[in-house]
Amino acid sequence: RRMHAAASSAAAMHESISAQAGGTRSREAIKSMTPAIAGECMRTLYAEAGGRLPSLSRRQLEAMVRLTAGERGGTGIDLPGGLRFRVVGSRVEVVPRVPLLVEAVLSVRSCTGCSESGAVHLKPGLELTFGHRRPGLRMRPAGGAGTRKLQDILVDARVPREERDVLPLVFAGDRLAWVPGVAIDRDLRSAPGETALHVTVTRILSDRNPQMPMLKSPDSPLGDPS
Repeated sequence: RRMHAAASSAAAMHESISAQAGGTRSREAIKSMTPAIAGECMRTLYAEAGGRLPSLSRRQLEAMVRLTAGERGGTGIDLPGGLRFRVVGSRVEVVPRVPLLVEAVLSVRSCTGCSESGAVHLKPGLELTFGHRRPGLRMRPAGGAGTRKLQDILVDARVPREERDVLPLVFAGDRLAWVPGVAIDRDLRSAPGETALHVTVTRILSDRNPQMPMLKSPDSPLGDPS
């Protein structure tokens, strides 16, 4: 009877911890939890991402909780099963370790000014192309002072490290004009009221990922592009 009572008590305690942990992704909520509940929250996030339990060691759970409580975003650790835990701004998440193969579609049209979400307006006459991050890229972001390294811009915007090399960038000739959802070059941005190039980027999962469904709508922007 004592063993049964102890087992029942342990099971009830585990259910209570699991209920309190839930599947929250808020850093502030997790930081307010006790270590046991925070660890269970990490297990839940891992399982919801497709991880097989019990694959996480106590050391891994403790590392996930420490990263959540840290001051810096854009950090993470690799987990079993090809997954990665990462801190993005005020949230935490468990995602595939290798970013999904994403293709982008660049759309450009003439516009006299609008407030379409996710679009930017660049000076007319620019020849726009897609590219990706490479060493030495810099830009003069609107709202900032001077020229900044793209690396610093991405870090400040808390773009996860594993996504920085696959993030589509828009160039005007050899010059970086727009980091979608993150920053726009202030010298290439059109003036209010003038006819401009209305530019949008739609990101879709590549059909080279046959097991992944295609996305038909644009991604939500990472931040204010202006």
